[in-house]
Amino acid sequence: MSNLLVSLNENILKVSFYGIQGFKTKTLELSKDIVNDSTILDSKTFTQAVVQAVQELSPSKDAKLNFLVEPENIILKFILVNKRDGDLEEQIINEIKTKLKDVNLDELYFSYIKIAPFVYQFMGIKKDVIDKYLEISNLSNIPVQSVVSWVMLLPKYENPGASSIFIVRNTAFASEETQTLAGDLERGKQIIALSELNGIYFVGEYTKETTSNELQTLVHDLSIYRREVPINEIYTLGYEHFDLGAQYKITPVQIPGQEAENSKGYELHLLFNEVVNTNPSLISTQLNLLNLLPLPVVDNKSKSLVAIGGVVAAVLLVGGGFLLFTHLKKPETKQVATNNPPVVLSDSVNPTKAPESTESSPSVAKLSKGDLSIRIENGAGIPGIAGKLKEKLDGLGYNVLEIGNASSTDHPTTLLKFKASKAKYEPLLKADMSDHTITVTEDLPETANYDVLITIGAK
Repeated sequence: MSNLLVSLNENILKVSFYGIQGFKTKTLELSKDIVNDSTILDSKTFTQAVVQAVQELSPSKDAKLNFLVEPENIILKFILVNKRDGDLEEQIINEIKTKLKDVNLDELYFSYIKIAPFVYQFMGIKKDVIDKYLEISNLSNIPVQSVVSWVMLLPKYENPGASSIFIVRNTAFASEETQTLAGDLERGKQIIALSELNGIYFVGEYTKETTSNELQTLVHDLSIYRREVPINEIYTLGYEHFDLGAQYKITPVQIPGQEAENSKGYELHLLFNEVVNTNPSLISTQLNLLNLLPLPVVDNKSKSLVAIGGVVAAVLLVGGGFLLFTHLKKPETKQVATNNPPVVLSDSVNPTKAPESTESSPSVAKLSKGDLSIRIENGAGIPGIAGKLKEKLDGLGYNVLEIGNASSTDHPTTLLKFKASKAKYEPLLKADMSDHTITVTEDLPETANYDVLITIGAK
C-alpha cells in the first residue's frame, strides 16, 4: 500500500511517502499565522505547503492522504456500563459528560467500541480538526484515506492485548532561523500512555519533559493502578537513551526502517506504515477517525441528503477519495460510516435483547439467588470491572461477599468456579451473565468461604 502521510506538531509540518521507491520525507516549518502548534489556522496556505512537499516527494498517482492526529485533538476514555441499567448509549453519553465536564459533545465526532464486558473505548475528535483535513483534501485535489490517532497505533504494534505503558518523544525540528538561544535545533513533546486490551486507558501530553522523579512517580502510579501485579516493562519511542531505575525494564520500540538516514523524527510515520500495511483492514475500522462521521439521512421534506457545512460536502467532489457523509441528527446518536460493517459497534447501536427471565423455568424456580454466596475477581485488568459486576449481581439479588484482583490479568474468558454442591445454580447465574463468554468448572473446594468464584475475563 502506498501511504502519503501528513503530521503537524509544534508548527512543524512533516510529509512522508512510502512506496516501492522506499521511504521519502519532507519537513517544513510554518509560521504562526498559518498554524498554531497542531492547529491549522490558514487552510489555503497550509494546503500549498502540503502540495509543495508532495510534489518534491513525487508519490505514485494512486497515493492518498493520511493524517496523523496529535493527542491534544482527540479524546480517549474507558467507559464502564451495564446493559441491564438502561439504554446503553444513554449510559455512555451520561458517563462521558460526567468525566469530561469541560467538553461539549456537540463539538465532537465521537463513537465507542466494546472491548470487554461492561467496558467501551470512547473516541472523539474535534469537528473543526477533521473538517480542516477534509478541506485540505478538497483544495489539494488529493483523496483522503484516513485520519488516525497515532497513540492508538501503539498497542496494536507492540505487545497487543496486554497492559502496557508507552513513553513517546514526539520530536519536532526547528529551522536554523528559529533555534533556541541554547542552540538546540530539536524540540518535542513527551507523551505517556497506558494501554489496556488494545485500547488507551490514559494518555498524557507534556510540553516540557518531566523530571526523572516526576516520571518515576507517574509510571509507578500507572503500573500499579488497581493491579495485583505491577507493570514493570516500559516501551519507549523517539529516545536514544532512557532510564527509570533498576525496577523497570526499558524496551525501545523497533520499527522496520527506523535506521534509515531520513527516518529520524518520522518514527510515528513508520509506525503507521507498519501497522496499516500489515493489516490494511484497519482503515475500515474505528481506528480511522473518518469512520466516526455519521451515515447520510434523507430529509423527508426535500428527499435530499442533509450535510453539516460545505466542507464535508465539497470533499465528495474529490475523485477516488474516501466517501464521507454527515447529518443533522441529535449529536448523541452517532453512527459509524465504514466500508465494512462495524466490528463491535453494532453491540452499542443495537443492544442485545435481555435474556428471558429464568424464574419461569421449573428447574430454577425454587432457587433463591440470595442463598448463593459469591467472590468476584478481576482477571481482565480493567479498573473497576469487578465492582461493576458486583453492583449488577447485588441488584439481581445475589449475595456477593467480596471482590478483588485475580493472580493474573490475562484471562480471555470469564470463569465460574462452583462448589459441586451449588452446581444447580449454574444455569441461573449464566443466564444473568449472558453478556460474558463463560467457562464453568465445579472444583471449588467445599471448605471455601463462598459458593462460587467468578474470575472476569476479557470477554
